[in-house]
Amino acid sequence: MLTNSVAKEKRRVSITGSADGLGHAAAKTLLSQGHEVVVHVRSNERLSAVDDLVACGAIAMKWPHVFCNAVDPGWVPTKMGGPSASDDLRQGHLTQEWLAVSDESEALTSGGYWYHKQRTEPHAKVLDTDFQNLLLEKLAKSTGVELEV
Repeated sequence: MLTNSVAKEKRRVSITGSADGLGHAAAKTLLSQGHEVVVHVRSNERLSAVDDLVACGAIAMKWPHVFCNAVDPGWVPTKMGGPSASDDLRQGHLTQEWLAVSDESEALTSGGYWYHKQRTEPHAKVLDTDFQNLLLEKLAKSTGVELEV
């Protein structure tokens, strides 16, 4: 069983979807531990949602020196999951926090798909590099931002 160890060194962590829900909760915890957190929101209208986080302080093939993982938080009671969601809200962001700052060997990996601190298998398409490149191209076209190698 994996423990909840925290890195001795402070880390810089980027969290997408930081405006509310699990992303916001993970960012808040990591900031309280002294880590540097880069927050992300989808629009200028959502920018005020991270004011409290700012006041506190998916890419593995492109940046091999950066740990990059995907987390499935489960069906949790957030705005996206709704009030009927049956999974544990706290468990939904513990994995994000653990992957971001743990010194445990299991967390010091890239390309994983995680659910409740257990590495699981993603959909087969996720491992298809042609699909990955197509996705990055579409995201760049949609956002106007290309990832640097």
